[in-house]
Amino acid sequence: MSELENVKFTERDGTDLYSNTIKYEVGEITTAPDWDPKPYCGGGLHFGEIRVAILHTLGTPGRVFEVQAIGEVVEISPGLRKTRKLRVVKELNLPELLSKLAKDKNLDVRVKVAKNPNTSPEDLTELTKDGYWATTDAVMDNPNTDPKTRTKLNNRYPPHYRDLIKRDIGAY
Repeated sequence: MSELENVKFTERDGTDLYSNTIKYEVGEITTAPDWDPKPYCGGGLHFGEIRVAILHTLGTPGRVFEVQAIGEVVEISPGLRKTRKLRVVKELNLPELLSKLAKDKNLDVRVKVAKNPNTSPEDLTELTKDGYWATTDAVMDNPNTDPKTRTKLNNRYPPHYRDLIKRDIGAY
């Protein structure tokens, strides 16, 4: 299996993005305090294929690990799984993975990448070329956006225009 098939996103300190209480460390085994084998979110340690996992993360991931399930694995949805125990194999390079995901064809994946402060200025500039408002708006809000790109986007989409678009199309 590829390292991109079994990933776990965490906060910068290595704790989970949901409760901030479950710690992930390379070489260690992490155990779910609330294991429930039913095939729905909750009740286990969630992990999955990188494209799916990034869409199901709460908050903004600060780190990403390759993990290996120990014991029973329950599929929650295609590409997203949970288990009672995970072995943390190694830490992956988050900016590098975000760069790969920035080229993904799925708009929701690109928006998640555009919102992540670990995304490089070059990838943020590239993301604005897809022509989708959701991606452009996320890039404009990212603190890593190159000043030249930000100025260009602000000229194209002044704040009052952004507010009108958000009002008309709703939350995204």
